[in-house]
Amino acid sequence: MTLQRWLDWKRPRPVAAWEETDLRDVDPSVVWTIMGDLARLDEWAPTEKTQWAGDLPEAGEVFPTLLKIGWRRYPVTCEVLNWEAGRRYRLKLGGLPMSENVEVECRVEAMVEPDRTGSRVAVGYGGAVSGWAAGFIHTAAARRARQSLRRVEKLVAARNRSTGS
Repeated sequence: MTLQRWLDWKRPRPVAAWEETDLRDVDPSVVWTIMGDLARLDEWAPTEKTQWAGDLPEAGEVFPTLLKIGWRRYPVTCEVLNWEAGRRYRLKLGGLPMSENVEVECRVEAMVEPDRTGSRVAVGYGGAVSGWAAGFIHTAAARRARQSLRRVEKLVAARNRSTGS
């Protein structure tokens, strides 16, 4: 391997997976009560034991959680990068344990918007990855984004059943 090729391999590359869905006849505020409450993050995102105790998040706030990757659980910190109440937010996960040949900067994004028939909901996972894991992480992020949207859909349906909406 040439020096230039090795340096290119070590350079972080953007990796992102963004999934969207339409929830017919669902008010965006209903979806936001699920996705916008960081204390409920574990219900739809690949996290566990999220310790959010605040009300309305602000950029720069940090809270701990466990990131689920397969059967493993990794203690990480989540930093709120931006927050638009009722609409979207972006989190940065720090403290990911990876091998010395892989650098990962992970981001979680959520978006809820009104559309003509209800709500447009999107979830994204991504960041910058260097080393051998870029393709693997992109595939895993896409799968996680799809799983997260399915979980949000189930939570909204359960809420609608319980309220008779």
